[in-house]
Amino acid sequence: MPIVWATCALVLVGCDARRMATSTTGLTFGDCDGAPVTLVGDPAFPRSLAIDNGLVRVTYPQLVSGSDQLGAHMLELNIVGQWKPVLTSWYGDWTFFGAPFFEPAHTAHVLTETPDVVEVAFEFDHWLDHPGGSSTLGHVPRWWDEISQGPCNASPSCRCYLEGCGVAALDFEGGAIFPHNYLDVPKFIRRVTFTKVIRVDRCGSGYFVGYHSNPTLTWGSWVEWDPHQSAAGEREHGLGWMASVTFASSGVIVRNPEAGAHRSLDIVEQVMGPWWFASIPPAATDVEYALFLAEEHPLPSFVWQFDPAHPGTPLVHKMNPEVELDGRVGRYQTFLGAFPYVMTDRDIEPSPEVRAAVLARLPTVWP
Repeated sequence: MPIVWATCALVLVGCDARRMATSTTGLTFGDCDGAPVTLVGDPAFPRSLAIDNGLVRVTYPQLVSGSDQLGAHMLELNIVGQWKPVLTSWYGDWTFFGAPFFEPAHTAHVLTETPDVVEVAFEFDHWLDHPGGSSTLGHVPRWWDEISQGPCNASPSCRCYLEGCGVAALDFEGGAIFPHNYLDVPKFIRRVTFTKVIRVDRCGSGYFVGYHSNPTLTWGSWVEWDPHQSAAGEREHGLGWMASVTFASSGVIVRNPEAGAHRSLDIVEQVMGPWWFASIPPAATDVEYALFLAEEHPLPSFVWQFDPAHPGTPLVHKMNPEVELDGRVGRYQTFLGAFPYVMTDRDIEPSPEVRAAVLARLPTVWP
């Protein structure tokens, strides 16, 4: 096992056995008569894995978008005995970390496997020097061959998604680190081990998600002082390109395509929890449902709309970590869930019924 994973595992496996046995859905396992949580597939082949508890199933499929969403998982809902995908086949749960992924997860580590809880950490060798339109700042990205393609600085094709082909390394207070008195270009992080942790509980209506990287892009406490700070790049997770009505614990309601532009859900501005947002997709013919995403602590959250005719894309823009009272980084930032729901009149949404259904399914304890 690589040393880089061992370092990450020290952060991720910071729960004792007693906490693992505690319900995260407001139910105690003794009171819950739901089906046990099962894990099938071979961890050596991450895409083969599926976790389900009879209510929901989480898989790691190859999406139709090909290379665009190589980190995304799919949530399926059990509707009258049949598994129905409730995230779009293009974006899944919209997993993005700093830059697009070159490759899918290469390894899956089973952290917990009991009838009550299954946790799996999907590990990625994630390079941040993805091709794009930004300056390399003199760096030659690993995918550019100067022998066959010529000098990088002489070609308009030698550009990166991120300025400088990575994320500037920051100190504890969020200041850029400059190596050895060279003050023109800061030190850049261009490769990380990215770990996406998934947890499914017995009777849970969805799954917990945690984003972690080694090295971290959000070192120290500056990200807690300024959650909207963009220095560490976009670290997104969400409900996909499908929302007709989005509503949040903050009171914000967004209707798409009527909104016509990006809209903040004002989650960070909400002082007291719980923090969450939910969406109702456009009316479907075969299955109707609602989605929700709960947050362990307030995270910058928005509804993107890139075209006047498009439905909305509700998401967390920055999956910021939080240092807990014991000094360790929390394992999970979000909980993504779904439940059957029939939208009978869009003009009155969100109805009291759909709000109550979301509130009944929010995690009350975070692992």
